[in-house]
Amino acid sequence: MATPVLPAMAPGLTEHEQAARLDYLGGSESAAVLGLNPHHHGSDVYHAKVSGVAFEPNDMMMMGQALEPYIIERAALELEVETTRANRRRVHPTAPMQATIDAFVVGRREFIEAKLTHPRAFKAIASNPQDRWGEDYTDIVPRYYLIQVQHSLHVLTASSGEPWDTAWLALMVGVEEFHLFQIRRSPELGAMIEQRATAFWNDHVSPQIPPVDEGPTIETLSRIPRQAHTIQENMDPALIPAYQAASQETKVAEGHKEEAKKAILRAIGACEEGIDTAGRRVFYPLINSSKFDKKAAQVAFPDVIKRFTIPTSHRRLTL
Repeated sequence: MATPVLPAMAPGLTEHEQAARLDYLGGSESAAVLGLNPHHHGSDVYHAKVSGVAFEPNDMMMMGQALEPYIIERAALELEVETTRANRRRVHPTAPMQATIDAFVVGRREFIEAKLTHPRAFKAIASNPQDRWGEDYTDIVPRYYLIQVQHSLHVLTASSGEPWDTAWLALMVGVEEFHLFQIRRSPELGAMIEQRATAFWNDHVSPQIPPVDEGPTIETLSRIPRQAHTIQENMDPALIPAYQAASQETKVAEGHKEEAKKAILRAIGACEEGIDTAGRRVFYPLINSSKFDKKAAQVAFPDVIKRFTIPTSHRRLTL
């Protein structure tokens, strides 16, 4: 196994906090271990700890980090409390669990967890009733978020020796809508999270035995450190033909999609909207956007462009 390399700094974390992520499970990772993280599986967490694979933040995560101070301030104003971010990382004394708290409520054993979600995700009807958003000041939140908050409450209680019974999940929906949820500590749920986190660590991370689950994701697989100029022999002979067949099916499907799009555009003519005889609508609006003119910038500011151009690398699967 390659020596784990410290991943690139995640937004909002100090270098020390980032390094500590390799040695403990955080709240979203506990959710993944429990099979309740919609973005990653337990095997993704395994490779993050064993191989040093970093989970790259998406645009929504980056925006959430940028808006975190505002979300915390909005919650503090509604609750009429003061907050602090001092000494916000806590570690469980016996289990491989750590929590990085967004903000503590001054004078109370309570904290605020700041989250951002897309309006479509907030309004979507979850397939499982346990994954829906409830009314403000209730504890009805999707299980993915509930596990994260209960994880932190459990770590705070264990690390301090005093009960931390309340957390406030402050949620921004887009950049305008705000909601606040009150989550009480469940000792039973916290104990279950600790048991599963400890078992995952002892059964998989420590002995370096990958878990068997739906993952890892293609994102994780593409970031696993690999040794240059090495060959894995005796692969399953069905793998490469299966990839070739899937690639051909994708190419055919893309061709069908292109022809279907052309047919719709011909049907709506010069209009930007169409309605078929069954009442289904199709839209073809003009989308305005801006892009960076790199060629012009290189001519006008060559030294600046050179200064901020960094080398990158990636891998491409070829047959």
